[in-house]
Amino acid sequence: MTGGTDAHSESGIGLFATRFKNDIQNVQDLVFNLKNNYSEPVLQSGNTWIELDLNYYNSE
Repeated sequence: MTGGTDAHSESGIGLFATRFKNDIQNVQDLVFNLKNNYSEPVLQSGNTWIELDLNYYNSE
């Protein structure tokens, strides 16, 4: 699962991101991590990144 933003305001830009379990050094690392589900969506809250799961989307 990956995170991204479809911001409808300037303040919404960059609030969601994808965090990878491993360092990404090249395209091969990126593909490996995506194919093996070594990523997770996160939400920025202040200086903290909060892990999201499917329950987050169902509660909206």
